[in-house]
Amino acid sequence: MNARIVFVLVGLVAVTVACTGSSDPTTTTVPATTTSTTAPPVRTTTTTTVAVPTVAPAGVVFTGGDVVTMDPEFGIVQAMAISGDRIVAVGSQAEIEPYIGDETIVIDLEGRAVGPGFVDPHTHILTDWSDFAEGQRVALRHGITSLGDASVEPDAYDQLVTAAQSDELRIRTSMYLGKTDPCGVPSDDWYLAHPAGSEPGNRLRVQGIKIFDDGGVCGQVAGSETFVDGYEVGAPYHSVETLVEWINTADAAGYQVVVHAQGDLAIRGAQDAYEQVLGGNDNPLRHRIDHNSIPTPDLLPRFTELNLVPVVFALGSSCSPDAPWTEFYRRNGDRPGDMVRANPDIRVAWHGDDPWVSPVSPILDMYSLVTRADFAEDGSICPAPDWFATGGVTIEQAYPMVTLNGAYALGRDDEVGSLTPGKHADLVVMTDNPLTVPIDELPSVAVVSTMIGGRTEYCADGAERWCAEA
Repeated sequence: MNARIVFVLVGLVAVTVACTGSSDPTTTTVPATTTSTTAPPVRTTTTTTVAVPTVAPAGVVFTGGDVVTMDPEFGIVQAMAISGDRIVAVGSQAEIEPYIGDETIVIDLEGRAVGPGFVDPHTHILTDWSDFAEGQRVALRHGITSLGDASVEPDAYDQLVTAAQSDELRIRTSMYLGKTDPCGVPSDDWYLAHPAGSEPGNRLRVQGIKIFDDGGVCGQVAGSETFVDGYEVGAPYHSVETLVEWINTADAAGYQVVVHAQGDLAIRGAQDAYEQVLGGNDNPLRHRIDHNSIPTPDLLPRFTELNLVPVVFALGSSCSPDAPWTEFYRRNGDRPGDMVRANPDIRVAWHGDDPWVSPVSPILDMYSLVTRADFAEDGSICPAPDWFATGGVTIEQAYPMVTLNGAYALGRDDEVGSLTPGKHADLVVMTDNPLTVPIDELPSVAVVSTMIGGRTEYCADGAERWCAEA
């Protein structure tokens, strides 16, 4: 078995195995946050007459296609108005008509769809790509408008600050500063010099810290059983007591904590540590466990019990169906649907973990989340074997995972993740609506343009008429 098999299985794992993912609807009041993990229903507009409000003309109006707001208050509507860097209204064409003035740019989608920009809460595409500018271009080309850089060391911190202060950074970026290196070796508390919530540059925020508690980049996955014949599992990098000490320090200073945990033993240790820190209370900083590659069934409902945020891979092992996977993996490995079904009242988010897990594409990752199919290096689709296909989610669950739930995992769902009036105008124009296109056709849905804060940051060749600035 080659190294890529293990990469796909547990994301970062790069090991060599022995066997070689007003009451008017135009109000700018942001609705209360919902804990729903499913996409909002289609809103059917039957009103034929609308009272014309007195409003300022918008900079940009989208019409002529589905506006998939991902907000249960609005659902899927016909039109949207943007002024400056904010969404000001969504609704029917009649409701948005008053926002069209002499200078308004009106974009006729001609049957295309607009959705929130994709939000990846755990990636390395800016700092680990061979070139920062190219990594950012790739992310924008695939509709990523907000992200969490999940392991920022001092050099990467300086790189991101320099990019942000020079306005080279276009994507909204939340930094998770490294408490350990990928091998679990702890650093001093250098992160405390950069306060939680501080913004050292445009579109750049210090969000939290990152702790590696088992293998991936180096070391073994911490599992109670092996997941592929010939691979030796290991133990968690840290004791529960050590995790409690580190999480307490960060929590007291206002940092969100991300624990890297792939195997069931690492997941259990992180949950036990959070249980002691939170003491049965809510989790206002939204502490997370990321990857969650091989959780056993008893660990799944603990995310709800402890108010933790689970972040999971989209991709799995379908391009290596004949690998010597153990029954332990076949029952428990890379099954996002099991996580969602066990936690119906909390937000489960996806992550791309790019560039270490390919391809870079939230749309393809949604397809994998639903079907558990994977993509070969040549771009062809590897269908999921029957035993793996049962671990998927519905498209109504997958779409929030890559938008609003991703924003929730970053603590930014009041700003991005849905096309809600008052939020940033961060959006993506696509060739079709992921919620209504036949699932087998989802991989062919393409990003036409990507807008962040009312500014077009990516426009596909020949698609200029769907790209505009507010």
